[in-house]
Amino acid sequence: MQSYRCVCPAGFTGRHCDSEVDPCDPDPCLHGGRCRPAPSFSSDAAPPLFECSCEGTGYEGERCEANVDECNGDGGDPCLNGARCVDTDGDYECSMCPPSFCGKNCQMEDPCQRQQQGICMNGGTCAPDCDQEPYFYRCLCTEQWTGVNCTAKVDRWFRKTLQTDISKKRKPQQSNSFPVTSTTTTTSLKVK
Repeated sequence: MQSYRCVCPAGFTGRHCDSEVDPCDPDPCLHGGRCRPAPSFSSDAAPPLFECSCEGTGYEGERCEANVDECNGDGGDPCLNGARCVDTDGDYECSMCPPSFCGKNCQMEDPCQRQQQGICMNGGTCAPDCDQEPYFYRCLCTEQWTGVNCTAKVDRWFRKTLQTDISKKRKPQQSNSFPVTSTTTTTSLKVK
């Protein structure tokens, strides 16, 4: 019996070069980049056999290996209203945002401070959420109130029922058997 070894062309593998290579398995892209076979990928293709799409990752490069400096990019400093851009690994932060502004880019007046009268009623507390439309704030309501601005009274019966339903889901499963006692032995009956 003669022993041999096949030297496979790019794009194929296996003892007889009969299995196509998936250039994205294992995934060669870093930092959440998305791998796809290169458009020119074929059995005759020379490396690279894949392409990495780095869009939205904060990285660039053949394998999404290089951090993008968002603070000094083509679009300029993304931070507004006097905030300072700090490049982070795969992203950026706006530091020293004036207290009257909020948001990822320090782009919006704080809606909680902007209102003369309270946005949140009935003892609710306003929390800026400047990157979330449509309100750009959240109201942290007391236990008796709900709704966007804490103006809807919570139905006590509904709250009690809801709490009971939630607590039922948290209880461990109970067995469906009941002890049966006779004069000689104790056994369990299984209820179906």
